[in-house]
Amino acid sequence: MRFPNFSMRVIAYYHENTVLARTGFMAVGFWLAALAIMATPAGASDAPLASTTVNLPLFTQSSASGDRLYQQALMQFNKGHHDRAALLWRLLAKDGNRDAQFALGELYANGDAQAGIDRNLGMAAQWYRRAAKQGHITAQYNLGVFYASGAGVPYDLRQAARWWRLAALQGHIQAQFNLGLLYAQGTGVDPNPAEAVRWWGMAAEHGYAPAQFNLGLMYIMGEGVQESRTQAVHLWQLSARQGFGQAIQALKVLKSPR
Repeated sequence: MRFPNFSMRVIAYYHENTVLARTGFMAVGFWLAALAIMATPAGASDAPLASTTVNLPLFTQSSASGDRLYQQALMQFNKGHHDRAALLWRLLAKDGNRDAQFALGELYANGDAQAGIDRNLGMAAQWYRRAAKQGHITAQYNLGVFYASGAGVPYDLRQAARWWRLAALQGHIQAQFNLGLLYAQGTGVDPNPAEAVRWWGMAAEHGYAPAQFNLGLMYIMGEGVQESRTQAVHLWQLSARQGFGQAIQALKVLKSPR
């Protein structure tokens, strides 16, 4: 789904512990971070449309009918008719359509003057939750970010882990990465280096540079995986090719005289 002109809001967490490799010749800052949430449109009012009307087909619980209406609303949104789109999404969301529920969550998360919606993170969380319970992958991820930052819901890393796990199991790369962070830190879950390796490995396989770097660090330390400088260098090279700063610096340190 595409919401034009929405900026990205990034909530970054850094774990400043310095990790000393067993070789004793390098120190690498442990990158723990980037919980990104797509900025979302927020709080739509129920006020009637100004001078326009929307012809609604008969409303049914049919999945096919709901999908068609959702796409119609998305077309209206992309044409700049945010008020029409919000009205359709609200009707669909109340009828149980998960894509419309997510769309409303997006609107409430950012606010959208054209749709008559004020920013309301509490409402955003409510609509994300409804969509997330129906398996909407991005809603699951975003709800996890809300819990990790205390946005619209109480701060709760266990809940963040719960929702990220559901998204991660569906292949959400950043959710996989964030789960790895939680297991590495032992926050929201019991510390488990092997689980951190597992989730970072999944994200790394999709080419996610921070995961490639962190996974390389685990290989250097032999945490959760058998120690292997060769594998670490390989992963850092993959990460560095994407311009990831920590990986570039780590490779420089490895090449420098002891």
